[in-house]
Amino acid sequence: MQDTLTIALVQADLLWENPEANRHALSKKIVALFSENQKTDVIILPEMFTTSF
Repeated sequence: MQDTLTIALVQADLLWENPEANRHALSKKIVALFSENQKTDVIILPEMFTTSF
């Protein structure tokens, strides 16, 4: 059993009024986090990235 919690904080420039583009860009960043040889337990994303406001 491991007692370590790994948290990834994603910082991104959001596109105003374009939620689809924001989701696409952030999904690439999330995939990259999982493709690295590091275990990530929690990913923190920018506030309101899905609404673009």
